[in-house]
Amino acid sequence: MLFINLLNTREFITRKEVADICGIGTRSFYRYINLLSEINVPIFFDRTVKGYRLSTQISKQHQPETINEIIIQLISLIKYSKTIENIHFKVETDFLVKKIISLSTFSIDEVLNAYINQFSPNSYKTNEEDILKSILIDIAIANSFAIFVTYQKIDSEVENTIKVENPRLEYKEDWQLSDRLNTIILPLKTIKHVKIL
Repeated sequence: MLFINLLNTREFITRKEVADICGIGTRSFYRYINLLSEINVPIFFDRTVKGYRLSTQISKQHQPETINEIIIQLISLIKYSKTIENIHFKVETDFLVKKIISLSTFSIDEVLNAYINQFSPNSYKTNEEDILKSILIDIAIANSFAIFVTYQKIDSEVENTIKVENPRLEYKEDWQLSDRLNTIILPLKTIKHVKIL
């Protein structure tokens, strides 16, 4: 957060200035730069001043427009927070997560809290994709959002996409996603992608 405040209050900032002010090394600096880029903070290196700056006009592409994007950014911040050793950055990152949650216009905090401990700094792709799909489905259920679900039947190589109104989860030998009328029933293990509408 201090790093972002420096970017906001100065025309540009150099790696050395950040190191001196924030007390971080070169590797940590570049890790923070990469994280900011991954979560769509419009930061760039300006060769004319040999420093980093924020884009003065944040383009529409850098503003989260969908619930999916907000959730992915939150999950990235939560995972990142678990890897930070500098207590000041950890506190500021955790505060940023809470701020995003509190500003959201939909119910998210209870769903995220149920999954937050499943994200560890050493966890890998396999489990995280399932967690992300589950979070998106749970948020859709909690807020009565419709979702687009891309799925692939077990005996097929073709992926299909379907809109599910009023989604719900039920357990019948395995977890299944269905709509309130049970006209759609999809085993969770067949779901490849979820997008909240």
